[in-house]
Amino acid sequence: MARVDDQLEIARLAALADIEYERERETAAERLGLRVAVLDRLVTAARGDRQKPDGRGRPLVFDEVEPWDEPVDGAALLDELVEVVRRHVVMPAAAADAVALWVVHSWLFDQAMVTPRLILKSAEKRAGKTTTLMLLGSLVSRPLFTANTTPAAIYRSVELAQPTLLVDEGDRFLRNNPELIGLLNAGFMRGGQVLRVIGEEHEPRQFGCWCPVALAGIGHIDSTLEDRAIAVALQRRRRDEDIIPLEIEELAALTPLRRRCARWTRDHATGVGNRRPARLSGLHDRAFDCWKVLLAIAHEAGGSWPQRARQAALVVSVNDDAETSSTRLLGDLKELFDAAPSGVLFSHEIITALLGREDHGWAEMPRTGKPLSQVGLARLLGAFKIRPGTVRRGNDTAKGYTRDQFEDIWERYL
Repeated sequence: MARVDDQLEIARLAALADIEYERERETAAERLGLRVAVLDRLVTAARGDRQKPDGRGRPLVFDEVEPWDEPVDGAALLDELVEVVRRHVVMPAAAADAVALWVVHSWLFDQAMVTPRLILKSAEKRAGKTTTLMLLGSLVSRPLFTANTTPAAIYRSVELAQPTLLVDEGDRFLRNNPELIGLLNAGFMRGGQVLRVIGEEHEPRQFGCWCPVALAGIGHIDSTLEDRAIAVALQRRRRDEDIIPLEIEELAALTPLRRRCARWTRDHATGVGNRRPARLSGLHDRAFDCWKVLLAIAHEAGGSWPQRARQAALVVSVNDDAETSSTRLLGDLKELFDAAPSGVLFSHEIITALLGREDHGWAEMPRTGKPLSQVGLARLLGAFKIRPGTVRRGNDTAKGYTRDQFEDIWERYL
């Protein structure tokens, strides 16, 4: 039980106005020998009736996270984040890596020029989108949930607190809402803002909208948002896939992991900000912009993460863009035909060769998480009006392609 003088001090702090308490909280916590986060909880409990709803909503309040007491290994931190996500949600390995990197990004997004939107989407409901958002809410910096909102609520919240916005049902309320879509797009770039007039004098004021955003939705989400996003596809679990249902106790148990995120990013923010990752040839400019800060985090973390992040980028973002993935496929095929004097390649040979290129993303396609197949190969090449046929090489005959089918396309696209 707290000592009487401690109880009196907490009661005194609880009686302060919010702004006065904010000025005193750190020195008061040190005086009482408490972590700031612990003092915040005690003061909130002591305020009692002041915290009861009055029908006018509640002010924005964020838990202040006390960073971990000791230095944190970045690679181990990312490994643990991946393990937590995949324990509760079915998603391909590359997608889980992307989510883990994005969580860390939320703590140091101000070290980058852009903050990529994280889009969680599925073909149908009950695929784990809301569960993933709940997990993110226990891991990211300054989480702010909403399942519906207005442009004014967004830009005023961002101007006030620069939260990490966690938006559920995005496919519903973003539909036919160009103002809100434009606001979320503007917040992708450092310095993104909107202009509004306020008061009877209609004074022009600037409102920032630069902050991390994660959106969940079914099916299509506006293409301009997806162009500024890292989009991961979630799937319903099969009966033979084991996941653990998410419980309140599990969320509470994530506090130490969140504290380790706070500590690692505090110690390594400058290192991440100073890194300049090499461009990935498979990504177009906007996709590389989205991944640049995540790649910087992975390189700063070390271990296997530099390679894992590059692989995740190629799997998640390259294959999510039909034009980019098809163009990259053309480049890979040109290399294969250049090494084939006969000018003939069978489909099964192409698939074997492509899957052997571990850093090109063909081993784990988005949405399915499965390797590229002959059917998938034909679908990608179909965009260029190239179709497989029965081809002969020496005494062997099989479905495949000939070099002359590609010559014109290579000239146009490579």
